[in-house]
Amino acid sequence: MSKINEIKEQLSSSKVADRKKGAKIIGKEFLKELGDDLWAAYLKQVNVANSWEAQIMMINSLGLIRYKRAKDSLYKICLDNKEHDMITSYAAMAYTRIMRTSDNDVSPVFDLFKFGGFSVINGALRGISADKLMLQKEEVERLISLTENFPQKHEVGLGDLRMGLACACAGWDKSLVSGFLERCLTGPDKQLGYVAEKSLKKKYSDINLI
Repeated sequence: MSKINEIKEQLSSSKVADRKKGAKIIGKEFLKELGDDLWAAYLKQVNVANSWEAQIMMINSLGLIRYKRAKDSLYKICLDNKEHDMITSYAAMAYTRIMRTSDNDVSPVFDLFKFGGFSVINGALRGISADKLMLQKEEVERLISLTENFPQKHEVGLGDLRMGLACACAGWDKSLVSGFLERCLTGPDKQLGYVAEKSLKKKYSDINLI
């Protein structure tokens, strides 16, 4: 059996572990030719109760292969703006990847800032760091301003919204981001502090769940 056919069988399997495995391989190996099959599997998965893990795996891979037919559905998830929701975060990350017009296009992230809540913006910022986008000075400054002015509630058990941006700073001009990163060091979130400290040394952190 060819690898492509094997993945197709995994996507149509009755076992959720098989479907997750197939979806992950598509994103990891950038198998754009399986986009339609992954999309069909995702549309079925959304109707399965308590299947958020499989859904985010599929959403993540749809974003990685920039499957354009998914953009409207992903945008709708963003518009629903569920707070502290993993599906929403991964939908935002995937949407910004699909909507980029170039490898370093950050305009879809700015579009989501116009209405997005915590989960939407968290996913969008983590996408910037995951893909190591290299931005212009004005874009970096605008992102820092928008992120620091975002009305986040700091609650026990919830991550800090600045995490994705702090990680992305590792690849940018230190003179532009050092102030932001130093402010990240002063808060109660130890993981954020660790990420910020590494970024000050120009080292990326692994902050993604997939």
